[in-house]
Amino acid sequence: MSFYFFHYSNHLLLDIYPLSRAQYKKKSMPRRASYDYLNQIIENAYKTTQYIMKAVGVSPVGSTYYQRFHQAKVLNVFPTDLADALIDFSHLRNKAVHENFKVNETLELYDKLIELITVGFALFELFGAFEYGINNGIPENITYDEIVVDKKYLLMWLEPRRANTQDDETDKEHEARKAMARSKLEAADFVPTYIIDLDLVWKHFA
Repeated sequence: MSFYFFHYSNHLLLDIYPLSRAQYKKKSMPRRASYDYLNQIIENAYKTTQYIMKAVGVSPVGSTYYQRFHQAKVLNVFPTDLADALIDFSHLRNKAVHENFKVNETLELYDKLIELITVGFALFELFGAFEYGINNGIPENITYDEIVVDKKYLLMWLEPRRANTQDDETDKEHEARKAMARSKLEAADFVPTYIIDLDLVWKHFA
C-alpha cells in the first residue's frame, strides 16, 4: 500500500514539478495529471489510514477526510503537521473536483506542488513503517528512530545514475528529467520538512 505514494510523488517530482508556471498553464495534460495525483494521494491516504486504524485496534470515527485525518492526528498515527497538511490538501482536492475552472485559472495546485510531493513521500515512509509493524511486529536491532523527509531527502531520489553502454533512450530521458527536477529543487527557497517518529509507530504494536 505504501508504494503507491512513492509512485504518485515520484511522477509529480519528475514530470510536473520541473515545469515553469507558464508551461504548466499552457499544457493541459500535466495539469490534469497533477489534479489526478492530488486526488489519488488523498483518496488512498484516507483508505490506508482506515486500514491502519483497524489493524491497530482503533475504530475509525466519521467518514469525511477531515474526520479521518484529524482522528489519525489525535491518535498519533500521523505527525501533527502531516495530518494538518493532508486536511489542507483534502480541501484543495474537493475544490479541484467541484470548482475545477477556478482552480485551473488560479493555478492553486502549481503553487503547492513541492508541498504535495513532500507529503506524498512522507506518507510513503510512514505507511511503510506501519506496514512492517502490521506484518512483522516491532523490528529488532533498530538503527534509527526517525525518518526526515525534506529537501535533502528529495534530492537523494534525484541523484544521477552513472551512465553505461546499455542505456537506451528511455534511460537517458529519465536521467534528463531527474536533472531538471534536481536543478529546480536545489534553487527552491522553501521545501517543507516532515519527521516520521518511528517510536510513535512502534508504540501501536507494543
